[in-house]
Amino acid sequence: MTSRFRFAFLAFSLLLLAGCGPPWRVIRASGPPSALASASVVGVSFDWSRALVGGVPEQQYLAGLPPDEQANYVEVHTAIEATYLLELQRQAPGVQVVASTGAEPIQLVVMPGFLELGYYRVLVARDSRLDMHLVFAMGGVAVDEIEIRATRGADLRNPTVLNRMSDCAARNAQLTAQFIRRARES
Repeated sequence: MTSRFRFAFLAFSLLLLAGCGPPWRVIRASGPPSALASASVVGVSFDWSRALVGGVPEQQYLAGLPPDEQANYVEVHTAIEATYLLELQRQAPGVQVVASTGAEPIQLVVMPGFLELGYYRVLVARDSRLDMHLVFAMGGVAVDEIEIRATRGADLRNPTVLNRMSDCAARNAQLTAQFIRRARES
């Protein structure tokens, strides 16, 4: 009985520890101290060249859509960028977040990776998901890189793709701001 209890305790402890740690995957880290510690202005740009929508490249996905659905997707694409930038500005106090001109001391290139637009029908649904690869650069040299992911359930209260993907973009901006805050504290 004791060995079963120990095993159960160990398994439970490991499950709890699995949830510890930051909600991003670090690809490259500067520091300590972090190169972002002195961040006061961050210029944000988007690079959609690696974006996969439902598993296919974005341009191929768009080419396969009828014109009205292309317009809907372009609206989602635009909303992702606008929502991300606005939410990052709100969530990063002490840091001026602007659309990149190239002159900012820190450049953040946001590369959307995998997009699952999802859908909601009365009997079936697929959640929306937005993966992003972020590269922070100073003087054209990458200093920090992370990957983040947000998902949003498709349900009766949130049936539209536009709302779900905007929510995913906002969540990813919150994670980005959290990463910047931690870097500034180090």
